[in-house]
Amino acid sequence: MPTVENYTIEMRESKLIVLFFKFAHNFWVLYDEQGRIVSELHGLATNRKTHRAKPVKWLSSQIRAWGSTHYKNKCRLSPITAASQAYTA
Repeated sequence: MPTVENYTIEMRESKLIVLFFKFAHNFWVLYDEQGRIVSELHGLATNRKTHRAKPVKWLSSQIRAWGSTHYKNKCRLSPITAASQAYTA
């Protein structure tokens, strides 16, 4: 049975360069005892009306917490409702 002591959390950064602009996306990754990714936590721009993730934050959007779960080489991204209600910008 896995315990909390066997898991690690790491802060990651994805760097992007578009034309002359540099961007970065920071997120958290949870690893199990074998070093496999279990889940990730992202802050993504989200449309205020449709609640769908967007590639770039504009005035009409807000930052919300989104989590991804990894299972058998598949990844699913979904909003975290408790965190998105408490931590919106």
